[in-house]
Formats: sequence, structure tokens, C-alpha cells
Amino acid sequence: MSETAAKAPSATFAFVKLIVADLDGAVDFYARVLGLTVSQTIDLPGLTEKILAKPGQAPGAASLILYHHKDGRALTLGDAHGPVGFYVRDVD
Repeated sequence: MSETAAKAPSATFAFVKLIVADLDGAVDFYARVLGLTVSQTIDLPGLTEKILAKPGQAPGAASLILYHHKDGRALTLGDAHGPVGFYVRDVD
């Protein structure tokens, strides 16, 4: 193993997911405040996800995922978060 590989972290931050009631408003907020743009949209019957990243960001770099339930359910403090993801070299 090379010296560089031995020093590389075994895990890298990949994403954080937030559940939002107003998807368009949230996309606009993160565009204005952090300069993020939509890099991918996942649109399924019950949900829409917008994956936001910095323009020109390398694939696989950290991103923000905004998740929106289409059924109109109310969100309350404490349930509007999603998972945090990491890329790992070895799960064990």
C-alpha cells in the first residue's frame, strides 16, 4: 500500500438529507445563501428529491439532498431530518 493511501481517511462525508415542506423555496434559499445548484432530481410517485451541489463540483463530492413528500403531510420540529451519508473504503 502506498504511503498516501495509508494516510487517506477511511470515510468521507457524502451527503446530508433534509425533509422540506416547500421544495422550491428550499432550493431557492440554498442557491442564494450557499450558491448551490440542482445537480440531479429524483421524482417518484410519493416524493421528490433535489440533489444540490456547488457548480463545477467533482462527482462524488459532498452534497445536500432536499426531500419532499408529495402527500402534503405536516412536518414538525424533530422529524424533518434525513440520513447523513458517508463513502467508506471498508464497511467492516
